[in-house]
Amino acid sequence: MSKVRKIATFCIARAVFLASVPIYVIMIFLSSDPAFAFKAGAILTIMVAGALVWKAGFVLRQEPSSTEVWLYLDNSSRPRSEQAKREFAEALRQVYGRFAQHATAIACIMFAISTGLLPIADLTGAAPVQMAGTH
Repeated sequence: MSKVRKIATFCIARAVFLASVPIYVIMIFLSSDPAFAFKAGAILTIMVAGALVWKAGFVLRQEPSSTEVWLYLDNSSRPRSEQAKREFAEALRQVYGRFAQHATAIACIMFAISTGLLPIADLTGAAPVQMAGTH
């Protein structure tokens, strides 16, 4: 994995983590109704995925020096030529896209849980918990 890709993965993972903390707090706050909590979490996670897709498209038009990844690169690793800048932007786009795919998959799992398609087992090992509004 290239140095740019490693640093981009670190920076974007941190941003996604910081975006997911309030989502989980909201889900815990709504935990009295698990189906609603998972549905809210799924919707908010889809919004994060949308922001990641938007950033992936925007990074191709963005100057590399205005990214957080640029700040972590030493002077010898920073792209100078136009070809290097395109490769830098493409690496960022791919990393944003990968995180958007993961966020979308997590949102789909949350939607499946909220609709009862994917039952949650009770912590005691008993039968799956019946979600509110499902029969």
